[in-house]
Amino acid sequence: MHGLALATVWAGLRARQPGSLLGILIGLLLAAPLLLPLAELAAGSSTAQARVTLPLDPRQLLDLLWPGWLGHPARAGYEGPGAWADGQLHPGLVCLALAGLALGSRRDRWLPLLWLGALILSLLPLPGPFNHGRLGSEAGLLLALAAGLQASRLATDRGRAWGPLLACGVLLSGQHARRSDQHSLPAQAHDPPLAPWVADLRQAAGCDDAAGCDRVLGLSWALQPNTGALAGLRDLRGYDLPVSQQTRLLLRALEPRPQGPWYPVTDPPPLGLLRLTGVGLLLTLPDRALNLDEIPLQDAPLRAWRVPDPAPRAWLAPSARPAKDAQEALAQVRADPEAWQRPPVEDLAPPVAPSRLPAQALHAEMDGPGLVLIDIPENARGVAVFNESWSLGWRADVAGEPRPLLRVGGLLMGVAVQPGDRRLRLRYRPDGWIWGQRLGVVGLLGLLGLRLWRRRPASSPRG
Repeated sequence: MHGLALATVWAGLRARQPGSLLGILIGLLLAAPLLLPLAELAAGSSTAQARVTLPLDPRQLLDLLWPGWLGHPARAGYEGPGAWADGQLHPGLVCLALAGLALGSRRDRWLPLLWLGALILSLLPLPGPFNHGRLGSEAGLLLALAAGLQASRLATDRGRAWGPLLACGVLLSGQHARRSDQHSLPAQAHDPPLAPWVADLRQAAGCDDAAGCDRVLGLSWALQPNTGALAGLRDLRGYDLPVSQQTRLLLRALEPRPQGPWYPVTDPPPLGLLRLTGVGLLLTLPDRALNLDEIPLQDAPLRAWRVPDPAPRAWLAPSARPAKDAQEALAQVRADPEAWQRPPVEDLAPPVAPSRLPAQALHAEMDGPGLVLIDIPENARGVAVFNESWSLGWRADVAGEPRPLLRVGGLLMGVAVQPGDRRLRLRYRPDGWIWGQRLGVVGLLGLLGLRLWRRRPASSPRG
C-alpha cells in the first residue's frame, strides 16, 4: 500500500500533461475494489501502534555492502534483534549501481539521497511510536524508483535494444531471488507427514469429523498458531498481522499484555471464555498439569487436556443478558462458566425473554470464508450465535430481509431470530468492498469514455 501510494505521487509529480493525471485517476478508480477494503482493514487495525521496534542495529547495514549482485532477501547475513527487516533492506548491487546513476541527474538525485537519509534515521532513537524497521525497508522503494528511471533512460539514450535486455534482467533477477525463498519450495516440503501423536491430537479435537474441529489453545510455548495450522488445528489465537481492534480485545482477555507474533498465554483463561469461543483442548508443556481430564498422547512433546462442554460452531441461545459494551460483556463471560448458554449481548432490542431451555446446536449448511448459511429450527426464538469474531464487515439477513448483527459476549456474531425464520445468511461485505466496486465501475466507464474520445474524428481546420 505504501509503495503504491509513493509511486502514484511520484508519477503525478512527474506528469507533464493533463492526460497523464487523468490516467492515474482512472487507474486508482479501477483499483478501488482492492484498495478500499485494504484501507478499511488498516484503519481498524491495532497493529499500527503495536509493531514498534527499536532502532536498527548498524550491523544490519553491512549487508548493503555485500548482498549479492541481484539482492536476495532469503540470504540475509545479520541474525540479531530485528532480523526480520534485514532481508528487506538490501536492494542488490545492480539496483545500487543503477540508482547511483541518478546522482548525476538534477531531477532524480533526491531519490537515492532520501533513501540514504531514511537509513540514517532508522539507526537513531526517534521519540514516540516509531517503526524503524519499516522506515528502513520501505525507503528501498525510493531506490527502486531511481533504478527504474535510470534503466529507462539508458534504454532511451543507448538505443531500443537496451529495453528488452533490461526487462529480461529484471525477470531473471526476480527468479534468482525466489530460488531459495520459502514460497518457492515444492509442495511436499510444506506438507510433511504427521507424527502419530499429532493424528491423535486431531482426532481428540474432532478435526476428522464432518461437524468440524474444536478450537485449541496452547499455554506458554506448547503450540504456535502457524505450526498448529499446518497440522489442521484451529488455534484460538492468530499469528502476527493484521490484528484488528476486536482481535486485540480477545488477546488481552487471554493475556493482559499480548506479545506478538504468536501471542503466548501463560495461565489457563476462565472456563466461561474457553467454552464461549469453542476451545475444546488446552495444550501444555510436559512439566505442567491442569485440573482437567488429560488426553493420552503417545511419545508427544506436549500434554493435552479436555475442556468440558465447549460451545459448538453455531448454536441457538433461547435467552440472553443485556450488556452495554464489549468490555462489560466480556467481564460477564469471564465470571460465568455457563455464559455461552445465556450469553451477554449488546444492543439487544427487544430483549430476549428468560428461558430455561438449554442452548441448541445449529447446523451450518455452508461455512465458507465470506458466506455462512445456518438452518434455524421451526418455532425457534432467541439469539443464533455463530462462533466467529464479530466485525463491521459482516451482514445478516433472513429470507432476504436484513437483520441487525449483534455482538455476543463481546467477541462473537449473533442475530435475533423468531418463529418463522428458517435460514440465516451471514455475508462478509465490508463498506470498502461495496464502494470499491462502485468506484471500479466509474473507472471502467471513464476508461471506455477516454477511448471513445481518442477515436473521435478530428475537427476541420479553419482559415
